[in-house]
Amino acid sequence: MECAVRARLGAVMTVPTVLTMAVLLSILARYPGKSVFIVPPFLYLLGVLYISLFLSYLILLYNGPTGREWIFFVLIVLWCNDSGAYAFGRTLGRRKLSPLVSPNKTVEGAAGGAGCGIGAALALKMLLVTDLSFTQAAAMGLVISLSGQAGDLCESALKRHFGCKDSGSMLPGHGGMLDRIDSLLFAAPLAYYCKLMIA
Repeated sequence: MECAVRARLGAVMTVPTVLTMAVLLSILARYPGKSVFIVPPFLYLLGVLYISLFLSYLILLYNGPTGREWIFFVLIVLWCNDSGAYAFGRTLGRRKLSPLVSPNKTVEGAAGGAGCGIGAALALKMLLVTDLSFTQAAAMGLVISLSGQAGDLCESALKRHFGCKDSGSMLPGHGGMLDRIDSLLFAAPLAYYCKLMIA
């Protein structure tokens, strides 16, 4: 009971935070140039929430029951989502998902990625997190895939606002470190609270 209460309270705080970040970063892309969103106080808050807070949920996820398995579960679902989105987008993509933020992403790619993420979650239910039902695994796969795609779009919006092609030079050819973890930033907190609510 106590765990369920903490899960609900945490979700009440985290889910709106994730959604708020998505909206604000979308505004950054839509209205480039000088605005209230690029003054130092907002940038400091953005850095704390966007990277430190969201990424810290991996620690909470790892420290819980079967934490290692859950870390691999989230990562593999995200990888399959990304690969599926790329493959379906390249072969079937017609309708733009968010042309203002990321012109190369398509609705077909997003749907294909989510489908691959759900498929991976169902397979991992039998290999890693066997305590999940198939319905729960499918739901987790959908949540992780969609939140990962939202994180990817938000990072693209942030780069577009500041006129940066890459988020850094630490990983040449990969768009920077943030491009490697952008989907994980949104998926980690949502996966953690979903786990608490269904475990």
